[in-house]
Amino acid sequence: MCRVVWPGVGGGQPPDNGGYMPSKGGRLPRNPDGTVIYSQSTRAVRERAGRLALKEKREQDQSRSPISGEPPVLPAPGVPFTTEDIGIATKTKAAPPPETDTYTCQNCKEPLTKGDPACPVCEAGPLDWSGVN
Repeated sequence: MCRVVWPGVGGGQPPDNGGYMPSKGGRLPRNPDGTVIYSQSTRAVRERAGRLALKEKREQDQSRSPISGEPPVLPAPGVPFTTEDIGIATKTKAAPPPETDTYTCQNCKEPLTKGDPACPVCEAGPLDWSGVN
């Protein structure tokens, strides 16, 4: 090792670190048995716990993957097949609701059928259907 003399500090006296340049950052220090010595500051512990939680969540999500381990069984060559045969699901279009006019009671907001004399729930009436075509 090289000893560095610091002329500007204390009239040529080396600093408190023994006159050696500080070591470069890098790997974490290790115990004699080879295990890493981690920082025990609150921030460091919280970050390690967060990383561990993310890792566990990622592993759990991968275990719930919808991809099955076995490939789908394909038909023999020359036999036509559909996309469902090879595992591709197609989206089905929902049937549009019937185009009927819906009416609701002004008091209780319950649905009414055209021609009802009074609301079946709150019994408000008589209902005037003359303006409805």
